[in-house]
Amino acid sequence: MTGSTKNTCTPPALLLILLSCFCLSAFAADAVPTAEDIDRLAETAKTASRTFVSQSFRIRMACQWRGDLLNRQDKQRLYNLAETAGQQLTQIEESQRTLKKQIEDYHGSDWEERYGSTGLWRKITADLLRTTLSKLEIDYYLALASDQPQRNQILNRIVTQIDSLATNPIPAYALLIKVKAIALLAQTDPALEPTATNEFDRLTLRSDMSQATAFKVAIERIKFLGPETSARLDTLADDLARSQSTDDIELVLSLASLQRRYAPQALEKTLSLWPNIESLLAQLILADLSNAAEQADTNEPDLTKITAIEAELTAKAASSARPEKYRAVLEGIVATEKFQTPAVLYAAGSAFSHFEPERAVELLIKASGLQQRHKSSRLDIEPGQIAEEAAQLACELFEQSADNCPLAVTAFDNYAEIAADNIDPQLEYLHATVLDSCGHGERAQKLLQKIADRPAGPKRNLAGFVLIKKQLNSTESISEQNDLLEKLRNLIGDCNCPATDTDCIGLRDEAAYIYCRTLLDTRDTSSAQKVLDLLDGPRIGPLAMFDLFKSQALRRLGRFDQAVRLMTAATDDHTDRSLAPEVVALMSDVLDNIELSREQTADAGRMLHNCTHLAEFAHKSLNNRQTALLLAEINLCESARHENKLTEIETTLKTFENRNDLSWLRCKARLLMARAEYEQAAQLWAQIAQFRRSGSPSPNRPTWQWWRAKYYELYSISKLPRAKKQNLAHTMEVLEKTFTDIPPLWAEKLRSLRQQ
Repeated sequence: MTGSTKNTCTPPALLLILLSCFCLSAFAADAVPTAEDIDRLAETAKTASRTFVSQSFRIRMACQWRGDLLNRQDKQRLYNLAETAGQQLTQIEESQRTLKKQIEDYHGSDWEERYGSTGLWRKITADLLRTTLSKLEIDYYLALASDQPQRNQILNRIVTQIDSLATNPIPAYALLIKVKAIALLAQTDPALEPTATNEFDRLTLRSDMSQATAFKVAIERIKFLGPETSARLDTLADDLARSQSTDDIELVLSLASLQRRYAPQALEKTLSLWPNIESLLAQLILADLSNAAEQADTNEPDLTKITAIEAELTAKAASSARPEKYRAVLEGIVATEKFQTPAVLYAAGSAFSHFEPERAVELLIKASGLQQRHKSSRLDIEPGQIAEEAAQLACELFEQSADNCPLAVTAFDNYAEIAADNIDPQLEYLHATVLDSCGHGERAQKLLQKIADRPAGPKRNLAGFVLIKKQLNSTESISEQNDLLEKLRNLIGDCNCPATDTDCIGLRDEAAYIYCRTLLDTRDTSSAQKVLDLLDGPRIGPLAMFDLFKSQALRRLGRFDQAVRLMTAATDDHTDRSLAPEVVALMSDVLDNIELSREQTADAGRMLHNCTHLAEFAHKSLNNRQTALLLAEINLCESARHENKLTEIETTLKTFENRNDLSWLRCKARLLMARAEYEQAAQLWAQIAQFRRSGSPSPNRPTWQWWRAKYYELYSISKLPRAKKQNLAHTMEVLEKTFTDIPPLWAEKLRSLRQQ
């Protein structure tokens, strides 16, 4: 039978065991009841009653909402709770009755002092009545949770017990329990309806009941007979709002249940007066719809009997609970045109974001538009915030797949229109990014320009940088490129980044990278100087990038010692092969100008040591003919005289021999000089000079490298026996008279050579 339970030692059962032990020890036949005994029982009764009220609250409120209809699970749960609480209160009731009898049977001369003047007899009498009424009220719920014929048996017992109460008059609350029992009996025995009506009428005339009881009587009367007038529920709601019972959540929910049945339009006012019931009411409605669908054995909820405000509450509850579980409910609500309010669409959009985000974006867009046109008092969210949520979700979808471009553009356009001047700078920039990626380049450029033209803003520099970068990539005009680089330089200077602002630092570093790279690609000295002007300021960018660009600029300006020092630091910090080509370019320029670099640096030995390190790095990274020859020549310039080293260099030259290659010829000539094989060295330097003379732009203006080759040719000749160098002085004199613009370094070296 419905309502059967197992006798397990749950906390309520444990309470019964403890209560029994207490009664056996305290209420022996010869015991004298004390105030502590009476108070302890009263408190135990209150605890049992409160526990039932608390634990059964949701089920009882669901019962009110559905009109005394329970699903089987709730019915079983309510039965168990009522049965347990009833057993506890029966035990307490018997104990209180025993105490009362002991007091009445006490014939000591101090009776008045013990129980009369102290009020203990009156208190135990009142406590016993209170326990009895609590037990009868819980029995009413036991009946509600029972099947027939047990239900009517319990209800009839309630009526009989109340009629037999030894009080005059019978308390109004007891009569309320009685009339509720008769009204429930009348559901199966219509002949009792007049009796119930008469009982309600008599009870209504009572003037000795509490305000809370009066409200409960009024609510139960309307449940049974319906409202006397169309305004009765409005009056009842106003009276309750002004009363001391206004915080009684059960009264308010009972009132809301009646409004749902008889005056649905009044429910919104009740929610505004008691906003704290909204969440619970929403859960009740949602559970009611779900239970109805389950009982009908269908996944489609019946939405024909709910109002727009109930739909809003349901959608909100479904989105806050387990959205996917209530998907069918949400689908049905949003598909019903009369329920498409901002609150419904927003709640549904929030829910769908968990399992169908594309649909969620559409719902949020629609919700923001409706909220913008007709703001709902039931949705305390600005339209701009709803549109922002739609845009953010759409952006996530766009990042996952370009197929979501149309949705993302629509969401961002909607957000921009609604937010207007209150637009979030980050989302505004993302709007431009989405437009550009989705084929709306012109619109994206206009939006970026709008952001960049503002006097201030968190995305102003980023927007300006993106525009400059795009234009640099597309222009072929030198003057336009110079203008863009000037703008980029100003933007870098405008990035005053706090140490913790990684976004700002990242933007500044990327801008500096493009600025330096673009200038260095032009390969003129003025551009190189601009790079140094930037990099000689506050430190910009990672160390490796900083040193690399500065080294490149110094190389272009012929400041090889500094360039080598910085490149050495860069390779120490950045050891992968990506720097090797730049190292090769630097070493090639250094070797082309090694003699000048030696003269200009204060520590030539240190510079050459760094050059060796760089040449080894380049050769280890690339391991080709060029790097092998560079390393060999650097070793020769470092004054390597060890035979083993010279043998290695000779082997390298044999491996890569090519007598038409200036690099090979120059390295071979240096090797011959290192081995004092000056006659062959002079011949190779002469061959190099001939190559350099033929490559000179003007025959009358030999290059710096020609003068070097000519000097080493003459120097090598100077080391030969006298017979082979007899024309040396004459040759140098002819050179000095023929060319007046001899590079200073070689002019000085020639003078020194002539004076030997």
